[in-house]
Amino acid sequence: MITRISHELKTPITSIHGASQALLEIHKKDMSDAVIDFVEMIQRGGKRLKNLVENLLDTTRLESKKIVLKLHEENLVDIIRERVNDLRYFAIERQLDINLSLPNELFLTIDKIRIGQAITNIISNAINNTLPGGRVHISINETNEYVDIIIKDTGVGITSEEKQRLFEKRSLFSSLR
Repeated sequence: MITRISHELKTPITSIHGASQALLEIHKKDMSDAVIDFVEMIQRGGKRLKNLVENLLDTTRLESKKIVLKLHEENLVDIIRERVNDLRYFAIERQLDINLSLPNELFLTIDKIRIGQAITNIISNAINNTLPGGRVHISINETNEYVDIIIKDTGVGITSEEKQRLFEKRSLFSSLR
C-alpha cells in the first residue's frame, strides 16, 4: 500500500522538480532575480518532497527487510558539504549560521544515498529546532576504529522522555493525532 502511494506521489514530484530545473537551466537568463528565487524555492521544495517519499519507501523496505545497501568508496566530506548546501537556504531563512569543521577529504566504504539521507534528516532537525540567531556546527571525529559525524546546535534539545522513546517504532500516522 505504502509503496503504491509513494509511487503515485513520485510522478508529480518528479514533474515539479524537473520543470523547475529546466526553467533554471534554459530560461534563467530571461528571469528576474525574484522569479529565479521562487523557481529555486520550488526546486528545493520538490527535492525535499522527493526525499520524503524516498524515506517513506526506505522505511517500508527496512520493515520488510528488503533494503539493499550499495557500498562504494565515497568521500564523506563531499557528501556532508552537498547536504549542507541543499539545506543552506532553510538555515538562512531561519537566520541560522551553519559552521563546518571538516577535513578536506575522508574516504569510506558507504552507501552514499543512505548516509546522505541520514545526514540530511539530522541537519534538517537541527535547523528546524534551533531558534533564529542560533548555530549548527558540523564536524568529524576520526579514530582508527570509527568515524563520528558530530552535529551540534543551539536548539531546544530533547527531553529525557523523548530520549527514551527515540528509537521506538511508531506508526506513521501516530504523530498526526
